[in-house]
Amino acid sequence: MKITFQAPPKNLDEKMLYNILRDYKMLNCEVLVRDENATVDDFIDVIMKDHRKYIKWKGIDPDFSEALIVRSNATIEDVCDQVHRTLKESFKYALVWGASARHVPQRVGLGHVVADEDVDQPLLRLPLELSRKTFKSAQRNVEKTMIDVTKDLQSAANASISGKAGPDATLASLDALVAKAQTLKRKLESLSIEQDGHHRAQKARILHLNDLYHIPSLSDVKFDEWSRVRLDRLLVDYLLRNGFTESARQLAKVKGIEELCDVEAFVSCGKVEKSLRQGNTELCLKWCQENKGALKKMNNSLDLELRLQQMVELVRNDDLDSMMKAMDYARIYLAAEPEFGSLAAGLLAHTADTEVEPFQSLFAQDRWDHIAGLFLTTHHELFQLPPRPMLHIALSAGLSALKTPACHSSFSSPSSSAANSSSSGVCPICSTELNELARNVPYAQHSKSIVEHDPVVLPNGRIYGQERLLAFNEKVATAEGRVKDPMDLEVEFGTEEVRRVFIA
Repeated sequence: MKITFQAPPKNLDEKMLYNILRDYKMLNCEVLVRDENATVDDFIDVIMKDHRKYIKWKGIDPDFSEALIVRSNATIEDVCDQVHRTLKESFKYALVWGASARHVPQRVGLGHVVADEDVDQPLLRLPLELSRKTFKSAQRNVEKTMIDVTKDLQSAANASISGKAGPDATLASLDALVAKAQTLKRKLESLSIEQDGHHRAQKARILHLNDLYHIPSLSDVKFDEWSRVRLDRLLVDYLLRNGFTESARQLAKVKGIEELCDVEAFVSCGKVEKSLRQGNTELCLKWCQENKGALKKMNNSLDLELRLQQMVELVRNDDLDSMMKAMDYARIYLAAEPEFGSLAAGLLAHTADTEVEPFQSLFAQDRWDHIAGLFLTTHHELFQLPPRPMLHIALSAGLSALKTPACHSSFSSPSSSAANSSSSGVCPICSTELNELARNVPYAQHSKSIVEHDPVVLPNGRIYGQERLLAFNEKVATAEGRVKDPMDLEVEFGTEEVRRVFIA
C-alpha cells in the first residue's frame, strides 16, 4: 500500500488507514487523502460506495444471484466495460429494467446513468399497485352502475310516458334504481376505506425512506435504529413468503411496523396458493378475473392453465356425463387457443393412467403444485415483487461485497481459518458462520484494479508486490531469510518459497 496525505490529517493516520484497508482485503492500492478533516467514516464511505447491477439476458428473467458491481453514477458504457471491453464496438442500445428506467423496459444508449438495484423498491411498489387496483375496481363499479341506472331510468320514463306503466310500477322502478345506487355507495365506501389504508402505508414508507436520506453518516446511531427496522421488515417478508403468516403478523405488530409490511397482501396470496394445492381453482379463477386486464398485458396464460386443469379433472372421472361436460367446457374456454385447444382434444382420447406425454404429466397429482407455483410467480410479477425473499437479496449483496478469492482458497492456512467466529474482527466471510453460506455468491467485480509491477505469490496462494512485501517484513522485524504474510502474521515462509508470478 502507498498512503499519501496532501495536508497533515487531523483525524487519520497511516496506520489507521492501513488497518482499515487490510480489513476490507484491499492490500494493493494507492491512497491519496486530500481533505485534512476527513474522518474514518468518510474513508469507509469511499471504499463502500459500490452498487450492484443485474444483467438481464434476452428471453430470460433477471437473475438476482448474478450481479455486477459498479461505481455510483456509472453509465451503460461502464457496465459494458465490465462485461467485455469489446462490447461497446457492437453496441446498439440497451433495455433497462429498474429504478433508472422511466418505463419498463426503457431503451437507452451508452450515456444512460444506471441506478442501484435497491431491495427497498418493493416497499413502495406494492402499495402503489394495490392502490391502482382499488381505484380501477371503484371505476368499474361506477361505470357499470351508471350504465344500468341510465338504461333502467330511460326504460321507466318511456313506459310511464307511453302509459304502459302506472304510478305504482314507476315508483317501484325508481325504488330499484335507488337500491342500486345505495349498493354502489356501500361498495365505494368499502373501497374508500381500503384505499385509505394503502395511502397510509405509502405515507409511512415514504417517511421511513426519508429518515434514511437525512441520516448524515453510517456511524450515526440513527442509522443503527433505521437498519434494525429494515431488518425487521425483511424478516417479516421472509416469514410471509414461507407460510409463517401468524408469526409475521405478530412480529410486525410487536415492532410497530405493520404499515411497512404487506401482511394482508401475502395472506390473500397464501389463501389462493393453499386452495390450489388442495385441488380447488375457484379462488384463483376469481383472482384472474379481478386482474384480467393486467394479466392480458403481461400475456400471461394462468387462466388457461386453470381451465385446462378443470377439464383434466372432468376427464379423470372417466364417465359419459363427465366426458360430455369436458367437451362442452373445452369448446367454451380452450378451443380459441391453438396450443390449449390441441391439449384439450388430446385429453379426450386418453385416460388418467396413460403413459403418453404430455398427457401423463397433465393427469399427475403434482401438477397442482406446478399450478400453485405458477400462480405465485404471476402474483409476484404482477405486483413487481422479487421472486426471492428480500432478505436473501440483501444478504447476498452483503456477502458478495465482502467476499474475496482468499476467503475460500484451498491454500488458506489453518491459522488464518482459525478465526472461527464472526466476532473475531478479522473477515466475516472467513468466519465459521458465514464461510459456507457465502461460497456460491458471486465476487464483487470492480471496473478498475491496480496490480503491482513486481507481484509474487506466497505458498498459501496470496499475492503481494515483492518490494512492499519485503518493506513490510522489515517493519515487523521478520528474521532474515523469512517472510511473514501481512494478512496473518503467524504464517511465515522462507524467502526461497516465494515465487514470481506474471499476468497472463
